[in-house]
Amino acid sequence: MTNHKCTIKVTAILCLLIFGSLMISSLLATWVYQCLGESSGWLSDMLLSRGPHKLMRRFLMIFLLLTLPVVLGRYCWNGFNDMAIGPRIQWETLCRGLILGLISLGMVAIYTAFKGYRVYDASLDFLTITLKLSRYFLSAIVIGFLEETLTRGILFRSLARLWKNRTAALVTSICFAIGHFATPSPEAFNQDGSIIKISLNVLISMWETALTHDFVWLQILNLTLMGYVLCIFVARYGTIWFAAGLHAGWAWIKLANSFLMDINFEKSHSLWLGHRSDNLDSLLCMLMLTLFLVGASRIPIQHVEYKLCKKLT
Repeated sequence: MTNHKCTIKVTAILCLLIFGSLMISSLLATWVYQCLGESSGWLSDMLLSRGPHKLMRRFLMIFLLLTLPVVLGRYCWNGFNDMAIGPRIQWETLCRGLILGLISLGMVAIYTAFKGYRVYDASLDFLTITLKLSRYFLSAIVIGFLEETLTRGILFRSLARLWKNRTAALVTSICFAIGHFATPSPEAFNQDGSIIKISLNVLISMWETALTHDFVWLQILNLTLMGYVLCIFVARYGTIWFAAGLHAGWAWIKLANSFLMDINFEKSHSLWLGHRSDNLDSLLCMLMLTLFLVGASRIPIQHVEYKLCKKLT
């Protein structure tokens, strides 16, 4: 199969797979909510503690992690060699990314708080803070590793073999940005009708919910830029570990900021600083990510260039 034909085929398969994953995730979340929504017990608490809309996101992530390697492995993904994760964790690379993520977004969060756009929640006690931040740290590590495995380790490395690196990075980053808005409205699961009808309404509510975000255009731009930066780090280092650490650091600051600080609604929204705990609605975050992009582009390539998969030769 020629490279051009394979590109068209893989693109079509990916579109069908993403749509199918959304539909299956919506159906599963709706079915689980109808079965366990009114009941109590450990299973209901484990699956629905954060709501059916969050459960759908988990199903979507799991389904893509299970299917993308199988589908792309037939055409353009060389397995875990593409991620260069090896049998052992590259602790030094992971920690460097983690520390840089904590410092960079941490400074932005501190500056936003200093300017009074977010205020500390004085009702929190020391034990609660310690336990929550520890839990959030573990969650951030898992988020960083799973999302980098899916978007950069599998999707980006596969597309970079079919297209140019920059094109693959841009497409992957747009998918990464849009994926962050793939959260439906919790109320959509409470509608009457068949499971299929409710599931379709859940998918529709996902896009309606996305449009209700303040400065959604700026969030999409920043998320796309963030994804592009992470792709560049993966391309330069030839491994996902640095990007996973950086992503985890940003995720922990976001979770910690959301828990410790509240929005100060007495201040009007600042386009420069934003209000969100992840600062994705701010130009300051865009400046930070732009500096990361410039820095990442100057890193010498430390890994062999992408080789054509045997399926394409």
